[in-house]
Amino acid sequence: MMNVLKQPYAFMTEANEAEASYVKKALESVLSLHTSLDVFSKQNGVDLSQVEILIPFVHSSIGEEEIAAMPQLKLIATRSTGYD
Repeated sequence: MMNVLKQPYAFMTEANEAEASYVKKALESVLSLHTSLDVFSKQNGVDLSQVEILIPFVHSSIGEEEIAAMPQLKLIATRSTGYD
Protein backbone atom coordinates (compact mmCIF):
# COMPACT_ATOMS: atom_id res chain seq x y z
CA MET A 1 0.00 0.00 0.00
CA MET A 2 1.31 3.45 -0.95
CA ASN A 3 1.44 6.21 1.66
CA VAL A 4 -0.13 9.46 0.50
CA LEU A 5 1.30 12.60 2.05
CA LYS A 6 -1.07 15.36 3.11
CA GLN A 7 -0.56 18.55 1.14
CA PRO A 8 0.38 21.56 3.28
CA TYR A 9 -2.42 24.09 3.77
CA ALA A 10 -1.23 27.42 2.36
CA PHE A 11 -2.87 30.84 2.47
CA MET A 12 -1.93 33.61 0.02
CA THR A 13 -3.19 37.15 0.71
CA GLU A 14 -3.70 40.08 -1.68
CA ALA A 15 -3.80 37.75 -4.68
CA ASN A 16 -5.74 38.94 -7.70
CA GLU A 17 -7.41 36.37 -9.95
CA ALA A 18 -4.44 36.08 -12.33
CA GLU A 19 -1.90 35.62 -9.51
CA ALA A 20 -4.07 33.11 -7.68
CA SER A 21 -4.68 31.10 -10.85
CA TYR A 22 -0.98 31.06 -11.77
CA VAL A 23 0.22 29.96 -8.33
CA LYS A 24 -2.57 27.39 -7.91
CA LYS A 25 -1.73 25.83 -11.28
CA ALA A 26 2.02 25.82 -10.58
CA LEU A 27 1.73 24.35 -7.09
CA GLU A 28 -1.48 22.30 -7.16
CA SER A 29 0.43 19.03 -6.88
CA VAL A 30 2.24 20.08 -3.69
CA LEU A 31 -0.02 22.57 -1.84
CA SER A 32 -3.61 23.00 -0.81
CA LEU A 33 -3.68 26.72 -1.66
CA HIS A 34 -6.33 29.14 -0.40
CA THR A 35 -6.27 32.74 -1.60
CA SER A 36 -7.80 36.10 -0.73
CA LEU A 37 -7.90 39.37 -2.64
CA ASP A 38 -7.79 41.22 0.68
CA VAL A 39 -4.95 41.91 3.10
CA PHE A 40 -4.48 39.39 5.91
CA SER A 41 -7.19 39.41 8.55
CA LYS A 42 -8.91 36.87 10.74
CA GLN A 43 -12.09 37.42 8.70
CA ASN A 44 -10.75 36.13 5.35
CA GLY A 45 -12.91 32.99 5.53
CA VAL A 46 -9.84 30.79 5.92
CA ASP A 47 -9.39 28.38 8.82
CA LEU A 48 -6.25 29.98 10.25
CA SER A 49 -5.75 27.10 12.68
CA GLN A 50 -4.90 24.94 9.64
CA VAL A 51 -2.51 27.35 7.89
CA GLU A 52 0.98 25.85 7.57
CA ILE A 53 2.33 28.23 4.92
CA LEU A 54 1.47 31.94 4.81
CA ILE A 55 2.17 33.83 1.59
CA PRO A 56 1.40 37.51 2.29
CA PHE A 57 2.03 40.56 0.16
CA VAL A 58 3.54 43.79 1.48
CA HIS A 59 0.31 45.41 2.75
CA SER A 60 -0.64 42.59 5.13
CA SER A 61 0.26 43.24 8.75
CA ILE A 62 1.30 40.04 10.53
CA GLY A 63 1.98 40.38 14.22
CA GLU A 64 2.05 38.30 17.39
CA GLU A 65 -1.75 37.91 17.54
CA GLU A 66 -1.94 36.75 13.91
CA ILE A 67 0.91 34.27 14.39
CA ALA A 68 -0.80 32.90 17.52
CA ALA A 69 -3.96 32.25 15.46
CA MET A 70 -1.95 29.90 13.22
CA PRO A 71 -0.55 27.18 15.51
CA GLN A 72 0.37 24.95 12.53
CA LEU A 73 2.39 27.72 10.81
CA LYS A 74 5.79 26.53 9.59
CA LEU A 75 6.74 29.01 6.86
CA ILE A 76 6.09 32.63 5.89
CA ALA A 77 7.04 33.36 2.27
CA THR A 78 6.54 37.04 1.51
CA ARG A 79 5.83 38.20 -2.02
CA SER A 80 7.91 41.34 -2.19
CA THR A 81 11.05 42.74 -3.67
CA GLY A 82 13.23 45.62 -2.70
CA TYR A 83 16.26 47.58 -3.74
CA ASP A 84 18.53 50.31 -2.45
